Amino acid sequence: MLFAILAALPLAGPLVTAPPTQEIAVRDNRPEVATLAKQFRIKLMTKNGEGDEEALADFNSLVRMWKRLGPKDRKEVLKRADGAFKVKRKPLEDGVVNDRLFLGLAESLAQCGPESADLLMSWIGHKRFRENNALQRRLILSLGETQVPDGAEFLIDLLTHEEPIVQGAAAEALGEYRDASEEIRKEAFEGILKQIVPLHNETLNAPVDPTQQQRYDIISAPMVTTLQRLSKHTETDPPQWQHWWNKNKKLTWE
Repeated sequence: MLFAILAALPLAGPLVTAPPTQEIAVRDNRPEVATLAKQFRIKLMTKNGEGDEEALADFNSLVRMWKRLGPKDRKEVLKRADGAFKVKRKPLEDGVVNDRLFLGLAESLAQCGPESADLLMSWIGHKRFRENNALQRRLILSLGETQVPDGAEFLIDLLTHEEPIVQGAAAEALGEYRDASEEIRKEAFEGILKQIVPLHNETLNAPVDPTQQQRYDIISAPMVTTLQRLSKHTETDPPQWQHWWNKNKKLTWE
C-alpha cells in the first residue's frame, strides 16, 4: 500500500544549487604587468608624443586588470602614471596644447581608486598644469569618482577657487559622494551653498557684474545638481536651498 502511494507521487525535479560566487583572483608580480609597464614607458619616449596614443592603450590595459592586481603591481601602475605626467610635450603645429596623454591618464585613473586619489590630488593645481582648465577639470572629476573621504575634503576646499571652471568641477565631483556619510554630505552641501547663494544674489542687482554673471553661469548647474544628489531633495532656486538647509541641517537625512 505504501509503495503504491509513493509510486503515485510526482518525481522531484533535479536538485538546483546556486552557482558558486566567482571571486576575482588577486595576484601580485604579474609578468604581464611588468611587460605593459615597460612598453608604456618606452612609448612615452617617442618624439613629442608620437607614441602617446599607443602608450595610453597600454595603460588602459593595465587599468582593465586593476581589480586583479596585488598591492605591488598597483603601486607600479600608479608610479608609471605619475612619471608620465612629468614628461614634456610641445604644442602641436597649430599651437594647440598637446595634452591628450595627460587627459587620457586623468580619465583612466578614476577607475584605480581608492589608491589613485593621492596621485590625482598631487596633480590638481600643480604648477605644470595650473592653467590647463580642461585637464584640471578632468583630474577633479576623476578624484570624485574615487569617493575617498580625503578626496571630499580636498574638493570642498576647491569650492572657493578663483577659477570658476575649477569651482564647478569640484561641485560636480562632490556629487559622487551622494552615498557617503551624512557628515561628509552635509559639509559638502554647506560648502556649495556658501558659494552659490551670495553669487546668485549678486546677479540680481543691476548693473550685473559681467565677470560674476559668467562665474554664476558656469557653476550654477553643477552646484544645484550636486545639492540635489547630496540631499536627495529637489529644489532649483538657491534661496530655496538656503531655506531648506536652515530647516534640515540639524536633522537626520537618512
